[in-house]
Amino acid sequence: MNAIVGFTALAASHLDNKEQVKDYLEKVSVSSQHLLSLINDILDFSKIEAGRLDILPVAYDLSSTILDVTNMVLPRAKAKEIAFNVQVDKAMPHKLFGDEMRLKQCMLNLLTNAVKYTERGSVTFTVSAAKQDDARILLQVQVLDTGIGIKEEDLQQLFSPFERVDTKRN
Repeated sequence: MNAIVGFTALAASHLDNKEQVKDYLEKVSVSSQHLLSLINDILDFSKIEAGRLDILPVAYDLSSTILDVTNMVLPRAKAKEIAFNVQVDKAMPHKLFGDEMRLKQCMLNLLTNAVKYTERGSVTFTVSAAKQDDARILLQVQVLDTGIGIKEEDLQQLFSPFERVDTKRN
């Protein structure tokens, strides 16, 4: 929140310098997206604890979903000067039915962590259908990065609530 308030004030005070204002507003956008993500996570935890987390299936356009997520993560990757690659299986259907909001949330969590822990190299985001029949697909999302990685013995912690893996190294 401090970043949003601070960069907004800076942008307002530099209206004569369009490039500087644009830079500040991009930082406001990234900060506000991060804050929104934190708020959504807190709300989701509350819903999970109350047993009220609902899956809200809707018809959505997968390419728009991928574009939205990519547009949220790309500025962070560019700021760190790491390559950000997106690969989507051409055979993927464009229209899907499912919980687009939860899908975006999962994709964003994976991608933002990949960018966060990658100092140089690349992050590759791949979307494909692992299994498909006339009415259903199993959507497969893969994030591959050249970041610090996770020790094999720490992998189980990934699925434990409120756990951080290797906090000394991170």
